[in-house]
Amino acid sequence: MPISSSIPIARRVLWMTGAVLVCLAVAAVGSLLIRIARAVLAGEPVAAALTLEAPLTVTDLWIMLAIFAVIAADAVHTGWHRSGLRRLLQRDDATTRTDLVYFVMSMTGAMTVVTVATTLGICSALEALADRGIGIRLGADLPLYVAIPGVLIIQSFAVYWLHRMMHTPLFWPLHAVHHAATDFNVATVFRHHPLDGFFGNLSMPLIPALLGFSSEAILITYTGIAAYTAYVHSALPSPQFLERWVCFGPHGHGIHHGSTPECINTNFADFVIWDRLFGTYKVDVAGLIAYGCADPDGIYQSGRPLRDMVTVQAVWLAGLGRAIAGRVGYGAAYADQAADQATR
Repeated sequence: MPISSSIPIARRVLWMTGAVLVCLAVAAVGSLLIRIARAVLAGEPVAAALTLEAPLTVTDLWIMLAIFAVIAADAVHTGWHRSGLRRLLQRDDATTRTDLVYFVMSMTGAMTVVTVATTLGICSALEALADRGIGIRLGADLPLYVAIPGVLIIQSFAVYWLHRMMHTPLFWPLHAVHHAATDFNVATVFRHHPLDGFFGNLSMPLIPALLGFSSEAILITYTGIAAYTAYVHSALPSPQFLERWVCFGPHGHGIHHGSTPECINTNFADFVIWDRLFGTYKVDVAGLIAYGCADPDGIYQSGRPLRDMVTVQAVWLAGLGRAIAGRVGYGAAYADQAADQATR
């Protein structure tokens, strides 16, 4: 366990307030620059893009509300002194600082701007593709009570395989930022390197949108998934029947985050059917689960998250270059992660 100290809650709240204001400014200015770049590339008048827009949409606000509801329920269930919220507000160590930076950036829209920058605009192009579609109208005319379950099943199947992809040696350096957390709490849900978040979000809304599902069905499902994802990273109770036969809760997903060999590469999905079908299901682990992952070079959570984002991306790009050149592998420094996290 990392050495941690306690700080006054007022000091942490003051820091978070300042960080929120800075990130909102970054999100607003970054969004403006992105709109200008899009206008230039499309050959449209730049003047039309010279307007400041709110970095968060109504959908973003609904998602935030759902996540905060889970955080509040977690605090009520565990009690203030044992809650993840208290740890985030009082504990001072590398994993908590990393959680907080990702949390603030995600909640203010700054992470979206960073993702556009790190993907060199590819994510914006995919958003435009999702808006236009590709002519498939599989779910276009379905009523919501049919379309929403359809979107949920499609994204669940896609998430399973995309998640397994992120655990392969090639993509592990990006996803390891999420697994490096040594404290399993609701804030962990936001801890995704921008490129990890980009690949992970391909399943929603891109794939359902390309299949012609309505924006209403996608947005409703997306909000529900956001709340569910926060739930599985919480300390809330999870009925055993659901964990075994329907969907994972905090227990099953906690096993996925475990650092012991029996936990590695298990429980990738939300619906347990995919893990059962493809041999990655695990529901029972002896003893307490220890969280975290190997980090020999200290790049996943050094306590300086912004520096880590850049370093991790550089490591991933170097590995990608070697893979493209036919020299697969990351060298001795990443042998432990590759051995432990490669899919079975």
